[in-house]
Amino acid sequence: MAKKSISDQIQEQQSRLNELDSQIKVIQEEKRTIKKTIQQLNDAQIAELGRSLLTKMNLQTEDIDQAFAQLEQLPIKNQTGGHMNGDQ
Repeated sequence: MAKKSISDQIQEQQSRLNELDSQIKVIQEEKRTIKKTIQQLNDAQIAELGRSLLTKMNLQTEDIDQAFAQLEQLPIKNQTGGHMNGDQ
């Protein structure tokens, strides 16, 4: 069996490295897609829970609008020690 030259070994290792880089790119893209899907599912779940809560509370659209109008009038203080928004 003939021994491979150092140049051939370097070329094989570089080729393997390129293959791994390609696999990494595919995995990273799949990871981004999965994260996006999870975010969409979380948003859908939150919306579903909100609708369920409103149904259980038997609130009408006018009641909800009135509640939000009342909330807008309340002074909300920043209690987390973080940055304040411009509208507070």
